[in-house]
Amino acid sequence: YNYHFTLEIHTEFTYEGGEVFTFRGDDDVWVYVNKKRVIDLGGIHLPEMGTVVMDDVAAQIGIEVGGTYQLDLFFAERHKEMSNFRIETTIGCLVAPVD
Repeated sequence: YNYHFTLEIHTEFTYEGGEVFTFRGDDDVWVYVNKKRVIDLGGIHLPEMGTVVMDDVAAQIGIEVGGTYQLDLFFAERHKEMSNFRIETTIGCLVAPVD
């Protein structure tokens, strides 16, 4: 009950420069930008954190300021208890406006 679930997020963003994406959680997490893996927290484990600074990997993953790119996240929860899932980002497609 309430475990062994998965989540996928598929979206696009315009790379403006300076974006950062951080995930902290347990079990399987993979994040891809422009179809290149930028975070790999695969396996069953206690909460771990992965961060990607887009400026640091831009050349490696083939992104340029002003371009629009795909972002894909895959998550699998494998435990009955202690589920952890947290995203912090400055990427515009995942940031809710604050009033």
